Amino acid sequence: MADVRRADLERLIGGVLLLLVSGAFAAPGRVGTIEKALFRSVNGLPGSLYGPLWLVMQMGQLLAIPGTAVAALVWRRERLALELTMSGLSAYLLAKVIKTGIKRGRPEALLGSVSLRGAHAGDHGFVSGHTADALALAGAAVPYFGTRGRAIIWALPALVGGARIYVGAHLPLDVSGGAGLGFACAAAVHLLLGNGPHCPGRRNGAGGDA
Repeated sequence: MADVRRADLERLIGGVLLLLVSGAFAAPGRVGTIEKALFRSVNGLPGSLYGPLWLVMQMGQLLAIPGTAVAALVWRRERLALELTMSGLSAYLLAKVIKTGIKRGRPEALLGSVSLRGAHAGDHGFVSGHTADALALAGAAVPYFGTRGRAIIWALPALVGGARIYVGAHLPLDVSGGAGLGFACAAAVHLLLGNGPHCPGRRNGAGGDA
């Protein structure tokens, strides 16, 4: 149990550090050379990718939080449903607060010739709420799955973050900041609630191959 709590604390600290470092470099009104190059390389990908990436982005929507919680209840994992709800909502709400504090513009306001795909909110860009929500949900879910399941679950928020850059909604530091926030929220919730039942990865250290 002590090892589990220490691991959760390390994840919490790591997520907070990623958020703080990203925020320190994501100055309002300025985009660094490296960040600009990364954005251009992803935003300039073929338009044919929009359909599948749009589907992936739905994992970062607010409705994904109750949706995944209901799925966990159907799976008879009440504890997982609670973790998904708490992690997802905390990431969603904190992202809103951080946006109003940093006040960094969207790519179209900071760069020229941005490929915009789909509709985007007009609020500030840092942090990416979609990425934060997706990472929070993934972080809450991975302990309940084995090695193969975890690989898939972690890949989803990575695709969400990349998709937000691709559609022109966020810059790379917005995404990394959102990732740090979501990761920290999931770790904080698990640290608060402690190790629960039906959580093979936490109990035995590895878990099955579900």
